[in-house]
Amino acid sequence: MEEYTSNSLGMLTSNEIKKIIPYSLNHIRRLEVMGCFPNRVRIGGNRVIWIRDEVEEWLQQRVKQRDATLLLKIEKHSEVKLDNQK
Repeated sequence: MEEYTSNSLGMLTSNEIKKIIPYSLNHIRRLEVMGCFPNRVRIGGNRVIWIRDEVEEWLQQRVKQRDATLLLKIEKHSEVKLDNQK
């Protein structure tokens, strides 16, 4: 019989999520309630997991937001330089 691990099924346990996301589990819970983090899946009375793809997508969105913000700052800085040169 084949054994499944959390990684082979694309799941993250609480311990694994803490290694990837530098937030406390309480803060992650608050983010979930606000709709700002992927929701956990209850798989037992005292066991929850997160779907790896959803967490990775959430991280990619944070990177895209950072890059877009940085690009806007660069563009604004360039505009200010051009205005000052006139």
